[in-house]
Amino acid sequence: MPLRKLATLIAPTTLTVLLATFVPVHTGYADTVKPPASSASADSKTRSGKIAATVNGEPIYEAEVLRALPEDTFDVQRDNDKKNKLARLIDAVIKDQFLKQKQISVTERQIDQEIERFVQMLTTTGGTCCGAVYDSLTHFMQVHSYTGDEVRKENANNAGMALYVKKLLQKQITPQALSIAVKRHRAQIESKYIKGFVIAFPYSADTNLSRVPEEIKVEKERRAKAALARLDNGESFAAVAKATSEDKMSANIGGALGCVNKDIFGAKVGNVFKALPFGKHSDVIKTRTGYYIVMHMKLTEEDERTVASKILEEKTKDKVNMEYHEEVKRAKIVYDPPAD
Repeated sequence: MPLRKLATLIAPTTLTVLLATFVPVHTGYADTVKPPASSASADSKTRSGKIAATVNGEPIYEAEVLRALPEDTFDVQRDNDKKNKLARLIDAVIKDQFLKQKQISVTERQIDQEIERFVQMLTTTGGTCCGAVYDSLTHFMQVHSYTGDEVRKENANNAGMALYVKKLLQKQITPQALSIAVKRHRAQIESKYIKGFVIAFPYSADTNLSRVPEEIKVEKERRAKAALARLDNGESFAAVAKATSEDKMSANIGGALGCVNKDIFGAKVGNVFKALPFGKHSDVIKTRTGYYIVMHMKLTEEDERTVASKILEEKTKDKVNMEYHEEVKRAKIVYDPPAD
């Protein structure tokens, strides 16, 4: 299927939206993580000529906007692609300026690690975070018109924002502060969080676009029921998850999700989590996104502190996002500025 047709099936998004905090479990993406060897000369060509916009005086050139955009499209589609690309580049510049103000710097190794996490998410099931699965980072870049330099810049910004959150959290995450947070957020911890496990068969794990939806659903249901039969016959949840689950991020660790929001797979699965006795697996759960079998264990005191730290982290992220959005509001953006 042509990439432009595929792009109409997958909602365009940015790395900022797609990125999830997964721990990398493999490397080997050097050919797609690093910009191509010709990047330096290409960059010098795109960082000159007509200016498409300035952000607080920093220019974004027309050639940067056009780079990697497909040429074999209708004018309306191309104009829309240019508009989306420019908006993405503006966001990257504002975020870079914001991080410089906060005196946050990111190493090349940290950028590589961020890209490894992103590629791991893109090329596995996506399951808990996004609906699209890609063959590779190159595939994603082609579909969404990214260059290697843009991938590195956005991942550098994402890593920088995470470092800023971590910097602010260092003053908050102390044993005493966590104990206070557990008491303060006790009701939220007990009602919303679980120590979960999953065997998942999401529709998004099927990358064969020639298959019709009904065929995929039947196959997923068959696999889920086969996994349930193995559990009912006495096999451990971890063993069945490793052997059958299509959410590879959790399958590799026996289906373990850690301490997560019970609605991680939607309200229907969340209600099953809530009703399940500890240590007992569910039946097959059919949802709009696929088929799931779940289990959960009682939160320990250490788990409660982990959840409390997540709550503090989310509050800090919200604070950082508010700071950033204020920066966006203040940004002076001039489109198609007159030449000097």
